[in-house]
Amino acid sequence: MESFFDGLPVALDILITLASLTVLVVSADFAISRAVDTAHAYGVSPLIIGTTLVAMSTSLAELAVNMAVTLSGGDNAVVVGNVLGSNLVNIGFGLGIAAFITAIRTRTLVIEREILLYFAITTMLMGFALDRVITRQEGGVLTACFVLVMVLVYQYASRERAAGRQNDGTGHSASRASRNALQAGGAVIVLVIAAEALVQSVSAIARGAGVDEYIISATVIGIGTSIPEIATSVQAARRGEVDLVLGNVFGSNVFNICLALGLPALIRGVRLPTPGLHDLYFLNIYGVVVTFLLLGDIRFFGRNKVIGRWGGAAIALVYVAYIAWKIVTHG
Repeated sequence: MESFFDGLPVALDILITLASLTVLVVSADFAISRAVDTAHAYGVSPLIIGTTLVAMSTSLAELAVNMAVTLSGGDNAVVVGNVLGSNLVNIGFGLGIAAFITAIRTRTLVIEREILLYFAITTMLMGFALDRVITRQEGGVLTACFVLVMVLVYQYASRERAAGRQNDGTGHSASRASRNALQAGGAVIVLVIAAEALVQSVSAIARGAGVDEYIISATVIGIGTSIPEIATSVQAARRGEVDLVLGNVFGSNVFNICLALGLPALIRGVRLPTPGLHDLYFLNIYGVVVTFLLLGDIRFFGRNKVIGRWGGAAIALVYVAYIAWKIVTHG
């Protein structure tokens, strides 16, 4: 599907891609900060913020890109590549780099349950994808599952808080909370515009160079739209906020599958290209190994239920090796 961007010089398309990706990341980061500040104003606990609001906010870029592709009638291989590429880099860098900075320990039952919920969602997606098509009905199921997961996480956290955990809300003024909410809404509008420009420019570059759009989306777009998640995880790790790291990584991945993939599928169905099916296989295996490290009562790459520096490095290197293999074999 050709567009205005196909008639531009390649150098200009590349410049537009870099500029729109920068705006995408900056606007997503701005929306995150305002959304979190708003949540604090209403006394929402850090655990809830980490596992729901932060995870959803950092994934706005993926959702914006995929909805732009879907509504413009673009190649839905970009939708699949963006989701799977983003989820892979969230684990590889969002968790791997964070573990290299500080030991990642599953300290709360909420996080353990959320990780298992994420694994259940990826397993269900694998079942849906066996025929290489996510139908509109299956997209509806994924979208509904997001609501169910969020309700369950909220209930788990509420029970732990009732059992003795304190609410750390800072209680800002209502006027400041309203202003932050409006600013977050404005940032989302900018984010959507940047996402559309990114999709169109990258698609034009891929067509011009004869590169498969799926590969571009699974690498350049997937990594680019995950920068907010990676940055959030790194900052949380530096502050020792392990729950926030885990909540952000696995919560973002749930959001990507259920909404960034589920909503486009609900609108017009999504076809999985062969490389996408391979990536989904790898994502499941990758997830099983990481879940084993986080929840298993063993001593491997660290202490019981802990991923230390060597484990984090291994997780990151496996991701880098896999992406390098994809680029070489499809280059």
